[in-house]
Amino acid sequence: EKGIEPKSQTAIVFSGPFEYDPMHRILLRAMTQIVQTRLLETIREELGGTYSITVGPNTQKNPISEYSVNIQFSSDPQRADDLVKRVFEELEKIKATGPTEKQLNDEKEAMLRDFETSSKQNGFLLNNIAAKYQYGEDVAGIWDAPELYRKLDAKSIQEAAKTYLDTNNYVRVTLFPEKK
Repeated sequence: EKGIEPKSQTAIVFSGPFEYDPMHRILLRAMTQIVQTRLLETIREELGGTYSITVGPNTQKNPISEYSVNIQFSSDPQRADDLVKRVFEELEKIKATGPTEKQLNDEKEAMLRDFETSSKQNGFLLNNIAAKYQYGEDVAGIWDAPELYRKLDAKSIQEAAKTYLDTNNYVRVTLFPEKK
């Protein structure tokens, strides 16, 4: 408990070992974007529980290859526990059934558009070239991304959710305002 603002901040972080290659990085990114869209639809729009909810992936190769998925949102302190419960229900749904065809296609199209725009930017290219060299990957692999995006399917996203949203390995922290 800290602060005076009448809202709580919640973070749920999943982590574990990660196979650090382009396809797994793309699967993790696509899965987290689909989960974020689902959580925005339910937690924000359906329940009116928060203004914003973010789902962000992070990976690293060295010193050990690992990932984390961070889900964050603010809410009325009285609703925090109920909203966390609903977040976990939504995560279980995507692990059980995977994304809908629309969710999958929307995400693939968004990734393709983003690549088309970003690949024309010097900063994007510089960062990707540096990362490819840093991790011993083929620099020409930058241009393989659109084909990898097209290979995404509902089953692979569902499997990614089962792997990266492992409820046996997560931390949940909620910051509540100080009691007066």
